[in-house]
Amino acid sequence: MNRQAVAPLANTSSRARPPRRRWVPVGFGLLAAILASSNLLAQSAPPKPASEAGPVDSAANDAAVKAVPPSTEDPVEALREEVRRQATQLAAQRAELDRLAKLESSKATEALQAVASPESEAETYEQKLALYGFMDMGLQKMWLGSRAIANPVMESTASTFVLGNVNLYVDAHPIEHWRVLTEIRFTTYPNGQFTLGAPGQPFQRTSTTIQDTNNSSGGWATTNWGSIILERAQIEWSGTDWLNVRAGYWFTPYGIWNIDHGSPTLISLNEPQFVVFEAFPARQLGVDVNGVFHASPWDLEYHAYISNGRTPGQLALSEGKTFGGRLVARTSSPFDLAIGASGFYGRISDKHINVTNVTPLTVSRDEVVAGSEGGLGADISADVGPVRFRSEFVMNETHYDTGKHPSSFGFIVASRRTWGTYGLLAYRLPWWGLEPYAYVEYDRNLLPIFQVVTMSSVGLNIHFSPATLLKTQYSHHVFSDVDELGRDFTGTDVTFLASRLVVSF
Repeated sequence: MNRQAVAPLANTSSRARPPRRRWVPVGFGLLAAILASSNLLAQSAPPKPASEAGPVDSAANDAAVKAVPPSTEDPVEALREEVRRQATQLAAQRAELDRLAKLESSKATEALQAVASPESEAETYEQKLALYGFMDMGLQKMWLGSRAIANPVMESTASTFVLGNVNLYVDAHPIEHWRVLTEIRFTTYPNGQFTLGAPGQPFQRTSTTIQDTNNSSGGWATTNWGSIILERAQIEWSGTDWLNVRAGYWFTPYGIWNIDHGSPTLISLNEPQFVVFEAFPARQLGVDVNGVFHASPWDLEYHAYISNGRTPGQLALSEGKTFGGRLVARTSSPFDLAIGASGFYGRISDKHINVTNVTPLTVSRDEVVAGSEGGLGADISADVGPVRFRSEFVMNETHYDTGKHPSSFGFIVASRRTWGTYGLLAYRLPWWGLEPYAYVEYDRNLLPIFQVVTMSSVGLNIHFSPATLLKTQYSHHVFSDVDELGRDFTGTDVTFLASRLVVSF
């Protein structure tokens, strides 16, 4: 009970108390009167329930008690009035205590809910960052003809286990509408890689063997360091379905293969030759504006970008930029169908920087490679029940300025037009996750020596689960000319058998 509320009652009692000897007989009468008045008050004027009582102002209660002087004429009536005041004050204090208890209980409940809520700070942070990826490894074997063009670049034709891809995605959503996506491929390169022993030059192999000085075994331990390949690193802003922007290092939006580049999503293992030789740049550094317009049953996706284009490094070496775009129409009625078209145009440039004089310092910046290139592409994909069909057509036309042609493997690269196309048909069988497929490809002028490359292939995918599958493909490449140049292509064929166990995580 409030100490200030008790003090006035004590003072009032002391002032009203007469000498003990004179009032001893009266004391018993007063005691009986107090008990009787208490019973009477309890029956006639019960305290107001705590739920109906409002907050108590302690200062106001004290003032009210002090403002009513005790009655000196009738001691019994004074005691009755005092008991009424005390009962009223006790009811008010009880109501205030109930209100405070409810308030504290409400705060405690809110605190517990905040800790247990799935929207707590820790869990919200976890939702902002996601790590996922895929890995594949397998066994492969290659058969090369004695005059095959792949002989200088293929180190081994023996059956060998290989580590294919170890790709990790770091996907962050720091705030609403913003995303940062990085894809990293971990490799053991360049350890063991070799430099072609051209005429007059020795064969060389790269070694990354170093002392593992941090090893607990001491200085005797060695290790081979590897490297990473930055597949993409982009910042995205998503305003709405029809307007999104990504900036950074991204995959060029064209075709099917370059977009679905991961082994878990692609059907076949062997890449088309126009992907291998980059008729379109595989990646570009710049800004891409994209979005989707919905017009049921069709969705129209677009890309429009500007980039540094095809450069020997990351920096643009001239003011010329590459412009490109892509349009895709998709529908799921009556079956999944996507039809796309892509294109780009840009400049090619490479420069050598040489110090021609020290005093005064003179530097020459000579453009040794210069030209322009453009590309067009078309693609179609269709899924009709268990049947999957994919096809692409890609063309590139490159023109170099006079005297500024690049060289490759000792050959001067000429201005030329190249193109290629493929068709792939797969069928998902109703048992054991089996999916056999057939693949045919035709390419023109992709290689500096042969006009035509034709590849026929068959493969089998076994889907163990949505996250695991085994992919196997057998392919045969034939090289020829269409202009009847009279050259002998005996021994130029290439046959390749590859398998990969793929796991997504």
